[in-house]
Amino acid sequence: ESSDCEDDSRPLVPTPSHDHRPPVVDSYDVVEAVKHFASQRTADPKEQQKEDKLTEIQIKESQMKQLRSSSKNMHFKPEVRAHYAKICKEIENEV
Repeated sequence: ESSDCEDDSRPLVPTPSHDHRPPVVDSYDVVEAVKHFASQRTADPKEQQKEDKLTEIQIKESQMKQLRSSSKNMHFKPEVRAHYAKICKEIENEV
């Protein structure tokens, strides 16, 4: 017996072709947020650039760790594991 709340015709995750909700209106001001972020950075441009690169490396190292782990996960299909290993290697080359 089916519940009145069930609707098998809708996808479980909204997609652009199936999600007809209106845009969410909020008060978040991206321009102001960027200005605030920039005002908090007091180092000279070279130092900021260095800081940004180090942060980028940390993020990529974290991504590589996750991809490396997934590439060894035997629950994934071999082609998926190979893809994760390939992307991990590409990120490693970037670093």
